[in-house]
Amino acid sequence: MLRRALPEVLAGEQNLGRAVRWVHIVDVPEPDKLLRGGELVLSTGLGPGLDHVAQRRFVRSLADQQAAGLLIEIGYTYKQALPPTLIAEAVSRGLPLIATHRPTRFVDVTEAIHGALVDRRLAMLRHAQEVGDRMTSIVLDRGGLDALLVELARSLENPVAMENIAGQLVAFATFSASEQDVLEAHLRYTRARVPGQLQGHGWLAVEISSGGRPWGQVTALEIDSPLSGEDRTVLERGAQALELGLLHEQHDEQLRARARGSFLVELMHGRIQDRDAARRAEALDFRPRQKYLLAGALGWRSERWATLAGTPEEAWATLMPAVRSGAGDGRATLLGLHGGSLLVIIAIAEAAPSDEVLS
Repeated sequence: MLRRALPEVLAGEQNLGRAVRWVHIVDVPEPDKLLRGGELVLSTGLGPGLDHVAQRRFVRSLADQQAAGLLIEIGYTYKQALPPTLIAEAVSRGLPLIATHRPTRFVDVTEAIHGALVDRRLAMLRHAQEVGDRMTSIVLDRGGLDALLVELARSLENPVAMENIAGQLVAFATFSASEQDVLEAHLRYTRARVPGQLQGHGWLAVEISSGGRPWGQVTALEIDSPLSGEDRTVLERGAQALELGLLHEQHDEQLRARARGSFLVELMHGRIQDRDAARRAEALDFRPRQKYLLAGALGWRSERWATLAGTPEEAWATLMPAVRSGAGDGRATLLGLHGGSLLVIIAIAEAAPSDEVLS
């Protein structure tokens, strides 16, 4: 449709890559507060008119409202060419200015572009729905958070990272870039991020909740391909699936932790023979390679657990991955829940560990 109107770009060539959110006809001298940003403005020239001051003011107003561009039809107000003042102001403001040399009904232009925008929006929603369906299937199949992140990275064609509410990296998935590149990019993003910010140069983020409380966020890093505003919808669908995955994992982890807690309590009270204890520990995935065991119990000294979950036990369940990771060095760790406390067994190599190891 626009091609047939013989368009000519007269200013703002460097900004022709702007996204057009909508098309709007503006033919009033004072267009202030008429736009929301991202509109391609169509005009017969009545708005800017023939006065030089009015022309500059018209262009300034559109630029200040973040219009995507201005298209003016030659032959109505401007018979041969657009005024030099209008062009100069558009150049100074970086506003794409397009003149059409053949009369075209604006209704045909708006209909064509709006149709393309709606079709693109529907295609994007279909893509997001398909991603959401695939990730929901992974949740139902108990594929785990790692599988969800891999699918999300594949859908976005970029690596994704999952961080807890403290901003610590919990898990990530690559697409084409190496793990080292992803980790370095994540470090740069972490240093530049402002708390509460969900978008920045080279990244997009969506918040994740668990049990109605903020848990953290999932972030897409622009490494393998450009990120667009449309990717946020896909990322939001991914965040929803990750929330379901978290609920499943935390529920399962709680059940397993209760079983481990019962085992440790029975062990403390001497109700289990050594041979049975070793067999049950192995069944609970505790196979220490080191010779010595360090035992401990963690309890809440205040009600800070309420910021994490509804009960002290649920709060410990959310923290167990961090506790297990904090043990470090691949040490075998057995964590059990009992009566609102976390019981801990960590395998160590030293009979008398140093303060550093204990810390």
